[in-house]
Amino acid sequence: MKFINNHKITSFSAPKNTKAEARDFDFVELSNHKNANKNTILTGSNTSIGNQVKFIKIPFSTYIKIDDFLQQPIFGHTAQHLLNFKDQTGLNPDLKTHQLNTTTYYHEQPYGRLVFSNVHAMMNLSNESSKVPKKNNNCQQKITKPFKQNSNSQEMDDIFSNTFPFANFHVPVVLGEYDIGILLEENTLIDKGIVKILEVSKEVVLTNCKFLPSSFTHSSDQAKRTASNGILFVEGFIQESMEYLPAINREKMSPREWLKNIYYQVDQKIMVDLKIQLLQLVQIKNFHTN
Repeated sequence: MKFINNHKITSFSAPKNTKAEARDFDFVELSNHKNANKNTILTGSNTSIGNQVKFIKIPFSTYIKIDDFLQQPIFGHTAQHLLNFKDQTGLNPDLKTHQLNTTTYYHEQPYGRLVFSNVHAMMNLSNESSKVPKKNNNCQQKITKPFKQNSNSQEMDDIFSNTFPFANFHVPVVLGEYDIGILLEENTLIDKGIVKILEVSKEVVLTNCKFLPSSFTHSSDQAKRTASNGILFVEGFIQESMEYLPAINREKMSPREWLKNIYYQVDQKIMVDLKIQLLQLVQIKNFHTN
């Protein structure tokens, strides 16, 4: 008798004269059903007590439109100047000779960071293994600005000024925080069958978060542009680990009764709440003199 995660689990051993059932304890089969979702990556492993664990990778991607910033993102700008020359007389322009000056200002690109995630999942066991899997990726947008903390900025300026009197810093500046809700439906086929789900863990991984500006506002010296609105693209996946009780008739039930307890598909409706923080590295120069 073992106790794992406050759940009482009794381990059984396969009879010695049933080699086929004994192999079921050690064999793990990857779901390759023709209706399985191609975007879902399935792997499996066995636990020490005969239960099986299936790892499911559920990808997601979405985008939101942004027109509200705590600080507007800064982008580079390219300026060109064309100079014309005059001929030897100095009266007429020389149309054969031109001088083109191209000046480009570069700035760090904005980037996103995942600061919070919450996954709500409704899981249902089904014995309809022929049902075509459905997958929705609906987006709900809610924009919130970062909370401004009251800190002694003068004290922090003195610390930096005294420590690095002539240094340049690249400081990440928070441009905004954005709440995103994603609705997903996932159907996972289990060819060998499942009796009961024991434990499920989920982890959200953000693989790509990029901001693309749509319109700009130019500065007076033409050295930079600030984005007034744009689109934030978000990509990632949910890494799910599901431990379940496989379909093994340990109690030697009749086939009619045993088939009532076997399921071949796990249907999930998932709501993912993400909080994305948009940042940009900004150069700060410090020329402090006593």
